[in-house]
Amino acid sequence: EDGFFKKVIQLKSKLIKPFPAKNASIIFINTGKDPALVDDTTEYGQVEVSDRFKIYQLLRLINNSTRKPAFTVLDIQFYYPYTPDLKIDSLLQQEIAGNERLILPLVKDADGNYTKPLFPSIYAYSDYQTFGSSFNKFRILNHSPISSIPIVLHEKLNQAVYKDYWFYATCNGNLCLSAIWPEYYLKESAVRDPSKKSSNQFYNLGELLLLAEGDAVSFAGLFENKIIMIGNFEMDSHSTPAGKMAGPVLLANIYLSLLNNQHIINYGFLITLLLAFSALSHTAWFSKIPLIKI
Repeated sequence: EDGFFKKVIQLKSKLIKPFPAKNASIIFINTGKDPALVDDTTEYGQVEVSDRFKIYQLLRLINNSTRKPAFTVLDIQFYYPYTPDLKIDSLLQQEIAGNERLILPLVKDADGNYTKPLFPSIYAYSDYQTFGSSFNKFRILNHSPISSIPIVLHEKLNQAVYKDYWFYATCNGNLCLSAIWPEYYLKESAVRDPSKKSSNQFYNLGELLLLAEGDAVSFAGLFENKIIMIGNFEMDSHSTPAGKMAGPVLLANIYLSLLNNQHIINYGFLITLLLAFSALSHTAWFSKIPLIKI
């Protein structure tokens, strides 16, 4: 299954460039150029995290804007206290608590249970299912009260209604898949390229703060009605059939796939599946068993 879909995706990317019928304006903000070191007193020594003071400045800029974004995905793990200055964590917590349209990711512990980060917010998961060396498919539903980040975006922004039963799942009353191979509408190389004219924009965190400080008027409406994807493009990188891709870009592709009903099961899909399994069953039943010589 994995090998088949990987070949299909690679072939499609060579023949045609997928374009979403329904699109969204997304701003990608890279925190990977702004690291900070914190002390982990348990076992790891110093651990590199994103500079939380700059993240605080960014969230304050977003929260103080008169023209708000549609939603903000802060795809960063907040599990270590910022030990050089705990006041920064307090400031960041205030900005996160003051934004009702912000998502933080959850991470599983050693026992496979989701653990809450330092800061209270809307929580969602971003578990990437992998067989082999590269990312394969994303489980959008997992029979859990905790939703995935793309599902939360689809529900909050597009009023989608998901119901996850034990044997099947539905989206807006239609049968849907619980795990999907996303359509790769966005490539990271194109997202990072400023010459590409699109509705999406890419900034490094520190550079964005400097630009906003120097020209506040021009940046006043930067976030208006857009989805903001904040994450570490340097360390949070995944191998996909469409090439290397940072976590925020991958999440954006999964959301766009849901927006364009890539997860909906239609009659054509069921008929194709039935024919394929019938052909395989016929071959398996009537084929002569090969003679094996030892």
